Amino acid sequence: MSASFELVGPDAIGLIEGLTTSSLAGVPPGGFALAGLAAGAVASVTLSGAYGFSASAAGGATVSSGGGAITIGGSATQVNAALASLAISATAASTGTIAITAASGGTTLSSTVAVRVFPDSPPAFVAPPAALTLAAGVGQTLGLAIADDPAALLAGFGLGGETLTVSLIADTGAFLLDTASVAAIGVAGNGTGTLVLSAAASDLAGLTSALDAVRFAATAAGTLEYVLRQSGGVLPDAVTNGGLSIAVTGAVAGGSASWAGGAGNWQSAADWSGGVVPGVGTDVTIGTGAVIGGEGLGPALDVAPGASVGLDGAFGVATATFGSAAAVAIDGALSIAGGLVLDAATLVVGASGTLDAAGITIGADGALVAFGALAAGGLSASGTALLPGGGTLAGALDLASGGVVDFAGTLQADAASLATGFDAISLAAGSTLEGAGLLVAGNFSEPETIVGPGTILAPGPTPLAIAAGSIGGGVDLAIAPGGVLELGTVSPLYGVFNATPVTVGADATISFAPGASTAQDATAYASTLGEQGGVLVLDSPADFAATLAGFVPGDRIVLPSLTSLSVLNVSTTGFEVAGLVAGNTAQSEIVTIHAAIPAGVAPVVETDRAGDPVIGLRAATAALTLNDVPAAGASIEAVSGVATPLIGLGLLVPGNGSAGLQLTVSAVHGQIASGGGTASGSLVLSAANALAMNAELAALAYTASGGGTGDVLNFTGGTGLAGLSAAIGVAIANAGTLDFSGAGGSLFNAGSSWRGGVPPANGDVAVFASHAGAPLLVVGPGVAGSASVGGAYDFTGTIDLPGTGTALDIGAGGLALFDAGAVVSLGGDVAVGDAAGAGTLGIAGSLEAAGTIVVAGGAASGWLDVTGSIAAAALVLGGGAAGTFDLTGTAAFGAATIDGFGAVTALGTAALDFGTFTLAGGTVGLGGEGSLALGPATITAGTLRLADSSRLSGTAGLDLTGGTLAIGGLASASLGGGLVLGAARCSRWAACSTRAPCSIRLRPRSRAAQSRWPAPRRLPRARR
Repeated sequence: MSASFELVGPDAIGLIEGLTTSSLAGVPPGGFALAGLAAGAVASVTLSGAYGFSASAAGGATVSSGGGAITIGGSATQVNAALASLAISATAASTGTIAITAASGGTTLSSTVAVRVFPDSPPAFVAPPAALTLAAGVGQTLGLAIADDPAALLAGFGLGGETLTVSLIADTGAFLLDTASVAAIGVAGNGTGTLVLSAAASDLAGLTSALDAVRFAATAAGTLEYVLRQSGGVLPDAVTNGGLSIAVTGAVAGGSASWAGGAGNWQSAADWSGGVVPGVGTDVTIGTGAVIGGEGLGPALDVAPGASVGLDGAFGVATATFGSAAAVAIDGALSIAGGLVLDAATLVVGASGTLDAAGITIGADGALVAFGALAAGGLSASGTALLPGGGTLAGALDLASGGVVDFAGTLQADAASLATGFDAISLAAGSTLEGAGLLVAGNFSEPETIVGPGTILAPGPTPLAIAAGSIGGGVDLAIAPGGVLELGTVSPLYGVFNATPVTVGADATISFAPGASTAQDATAYASTLGEQGGVLVLDSPADFAATLAGFVPGDRIVLPSLTSLSVLNVSTTGFEVAGLVAGNTAQSEIVTIHAAIPAGVAPVVETDRAGDPVIGLRAATAALTLNDVPAAGASIEAVSGVATPLIGLGLLVPGNGSAGLQLTVSAVHGQIASGGGTASGSLVLSAANALAMNAELAALAYTASGGGTGDVLNFTGGTGLAGLSAAIGVAIANAGTLDFSGAGGSLFNAGSSWRGGVPPANGDVAVFASHAGAPLLVVGPGVAGSASVGGAYDFTGTIDLPGTGTALDIGAGGLALFDAGAVVSLGGDVAVGDAAGAGTLGIAGSLEAAGTIVVAGGAASGWLDVTGSIAAAALVLGGGAAGTFDLTGTAAFGAATIDGFGAVTALGTAALDFGTFTLAGGTVGLGGEGSLALGPATITAGTLRLADSSRLSGTAGLDLTGGTLAIGGLASASLGGGLVLGAARCSRWAACSTRAPCSIRLRPRSRAAQSRWPAPRRLPRARR
């Protein structure tokens, strides 16, 4: 009988003087380990050399160290556990070896490992020039090179995690970088006099390439400062900097130039009138059909009236003018030193694009749509700004009458304020600021004021939190059904300061909008009593003096800073709430709530799903409503023979009976079905409480029988609902095509919003046609069989389009943004870009489709931008024209096909699941901490690129028969089932691994490590 074992480990180890490696697990092939031994076999391993050694005995091994050696003994399992924690240190830069012996069962193995200790040198610029001479207005590279061997070495071994940042600051001129060639690098300030590049230390080569590609142009002499910073890892933070002088020769030529091509490059002379690339002194005019890449500078950028233009490169200008009805899309970078005016034009900034402007002014017919985070000196609008990516304004936000801002994420105004007492946000009468996320007035040290008399709306379901110094001026704070408004605090940057609570003045109003929504039924704010109105959260009730309007049963008030609540002194104009201060029960507080209390109800202390006490209004008897309208005054629209979802049914009860609740629903003529089940004339619903009963009601669908123009739904209470009797009328019509004719802010389910005076139902086609001016806000809930969007619309609330086939078609230049308050359900497919023209679909809320999302499937382009969430059976992108999918939220598809004209970019913390995946051309790029999950996957053409700290995980392998898989930065890939290479290219400079069985194993080594060290190997094997 014979047996064998081996010691698996690296050929070489790199160390940094004065630094102890936390573990060698990241050193290929994963540090040291014994292989080929039974788990309980007794073994020992000794390492010796002129280094410090340590390991953990937590796994049961015996560990002894000292005198430049360490010995680990125990069972094979115990020894391997200790080896996994092995750490080595060195005191000085040098080269040497570590001797290793391993013994088990009378057999001894021995070998040596080469060691190189690098000096702990800070990051540095290598031989930087002292001066830079430029031809006036002509872009030129800088000649700067960087080095950071310690950080790159650690990152190459999977350790450290340092971030490297290069800052370039010039007192004259501008920096330009074509970001299309450096997708893995963070870029800020493109087209300005301050450019910041950042990357993981493992992608030092990528950062160097980006720095090489930076072009700088100036018209006057000056100075340029360069800074390299290392931070965020195990190495000490370090900064090195320097400067150079700028000399300029010649003079800038003036004149004008016009774009002559369709798709092209700014630096291509053939694409310009006269065959000359415009200089920095040349005014530029762009006409329709232009899609421009590359980089360029100029004093003025003019987009012709009515033109459709795409800016995919990096451009810096002093001023920009977009003509009436012009449509400009930015997927690159545009910097405007003198500000931007959108009188009657539309500007769309994709999630991968950037807009940097000194200030932005939007006219009544103008619109700005920014899927990425907006950066501007300030924003003034009488038109519409849709900001699903949020934004930061150094100055104030001013909305004139008719102005609308709808944001998601974080929107901060007056971020650069140096003192308190300023109006960071001013809302004129007739203006609306709507959002989901965090609204900040001022900054961490200078909280500022929000003044009205305009409206701030919390649409839900994501809460809107407001952090400001004070709110007043008659502002109306509105809470939609299912919305949550939290009046919070401005938190200090440093913990030594107290947070600043927001003061809400007596001239402010909190308005609870009528209606009901299931949006909070699955959250901590859910009410077991079936309440589905709005929620107001007061973090600092002592500073609250506003009046509540529309406060009715279903609405709630949460006081998180108080416990042991009780209601006192109830009158028709308000009541008081007494409680103990959380964390200091010796201190009590009384809060006065100013609100009209409807007859027959009383404020009471309730408990939400999270177990927190809240204040609500309770009726004496159970009541059934439809979108907050009592059943007796409500009505439902239906199409003959088509199942219509019953959206907005709600049940309010004074209490949940111990035996649960029972409700019978019946139709006089038609049929009722629950959750897609068998339809019948009558159903009995049972639930443990009103919250669960509301879920039962939300699953109901009504189908009208053939013939007739009306019906009645009857609701009769049983157990726990004795005495409840309600009826809702049903209006029945034949299927038709209905044209939306409402103004901004119109209700989807209101007859006044539709030509003909009747809202659509399932079976109808809802048409949202082209219109003049800014995007129109359409407020749900609403139902139609399908919808066609040919204009610019901002949808919020619950939208249900159950039709099969194409449930949603966006074309003819249409833009549909489903904002953070939108919850959309589709029974069929989505077409973005159709035979009538291009289309854009933006999702800041949530959208679920039972069919396929087709983007640019025909001759027209399509854009899909998701900052919220999307789920569908399949995605087909770029089959017939340029299709773009930008993701910073979450997306899940059962299958995905990316064709030759498709481009996918997932950034930040994006989570993308493609299911069964085919890349037949085009590109898929991940950056930041984005993740991509794949089922069975095939790449026949195109490029799948991972950068930064992004992650790829597969469950069924990747068949790389063509195209390229490229992995950079600290990105990683794990492919269950293996990676099969055909006529393809696999490029990696970071961690990539596959699980057996597989035909290739990519080991986690950086380019720097590859150049210094041989491949890892198995140490000599012995037999006994």
